[in-house]
Amino acid sequence: PHDVAYQVQFDPDGVAWVATFSRGLVRYDGLTIRGLAKQAGVAPATLYNLYGGKDDLLMAALDDLMNDMAVQTRKAEPGIATIIESSSLGSQQVQRTPNYARAMTQALLKPGGDERLVDSLYARNLPLIREHLVIAIDRKEILENTDVELFARHIVGQQWGAILLWVMGLLTPDQFPAEANRILLTLLASRATPKTAKQIRADLARLEVDQA
Repeated sequence: PHDVAYQVQFDPDGVAWVATFSRGLVRYDGLTIRGLAKQAGVAPATLYNLYGGKDDLLMAALDDLMNDMAVQTRKAEPGIATIIESSSLGSQQVQRTPNYARAMTQALLKPGGDERLVDSLYARNLPLIREHLVIAIDRKEILENTDVELFARHIVGQQWGAILLWVMGLLTPDQFPAEANRILLTLLASRATPKTAKQIRADLARLEVDQA
């Protein structure tokens, strides 16, 4: 069954866009334009004309989500705080809409996956992390001799490692945010200045207490 629910909104020019996918999204392979159209109460031809296929439609939803997360991330203090906030927002999204997140991960990892997904889910995050690692070095949060490019890739790779643990069923959606945060904080502590490392270790200790 295509138990998929989402909101379709229309701007003054009549262009439809996908605002929110709910927990009803069961899996990428089970998603069809016809099923989405039925849930939205529009003709399949409407969505085909606007998006061409389910990958284009999913990308519209993903772009909207990523742009919203970028706006929220900019509210954090520059440096390490922004890197942590960006990761936290992504983890919260997985927890709120796990089936949508799973569908995105499946679409990303399938053979011949859409390059736009790679850009949105992986490459887009790298510049932000690089930028705020440089700021963190200037703020003496991260060690000055840190290889920013390499460390940024390590951070993104570790984030995806946590996602794969969840996709494999080794973490529940409720466990995922804390585990992703633990992984990120541990990695940041490895290149943090002594003062910042002390703060991070305190955050990790509080995290352990909260999860006990």
